[in-house]
Amino acid sequence: MERVLDDLHRASADLAHAEAAEIIARHRLGQLDEMIAGCEDDAAMVDAETAQALMGAAEGLREERDSLVATLPLELGFHADRRDAASAQIQAAQRKLRTMMQMPEHFGCLAEDRELLAQAREAVRLDARMLADSARQEARARVSDGLAAMPLTPHPQGDLLSSVAGAARRLVDEARDRSC
Repeated sequence: MERVLDDLHRASADLAHAEAAEIIARHRLGQLDEMIAGCEDDAAMVDAETAQALMGAAEGLREERDSLVATLPLELGFHADRRDAASAQIQAAQRKLRTMMQMPEHFGCLAEDRELLAQAREAVRLDARMLADSARQEARARVSDGLAAMPLTPHPQGDLLSSVAGAARRLVDEARDRSC
């Protein structure tokens, strides 16, 4: 019974990861769009050299966005397959647990092991759709928390490094540094 409970927990974690990965993948497009717009907006407010660097960063971000748009359907399909497989594993583990709870002595489970039986009863009450909804909500909350940590618009004081364009420049610079 412990092994089946472990299988159920692993499948639940897989389901949560698939849901979170899908939310994050979809959100990347919006982030790139905002970063591109930030670069373009900031380019209108700075000197020519900085504006040129910002427009170069915006172009690099557009290329990244185009690549993401091209691969997003495959990525979403992969996450959907993982979610479906995890849901099927959850349902299979729950069927096994129900059978074990109906005939505990046949499977070597002692009725005295109240804690294990309580865990099994709780596990069979879980619904894969409910788990998926919960994972989706948590992923959305994490995405919005991550965005709250970084300002998405330039500050009126003109603090370029804390604006979207500044973030985009740092990302582009980091990517260039890694490729060299």
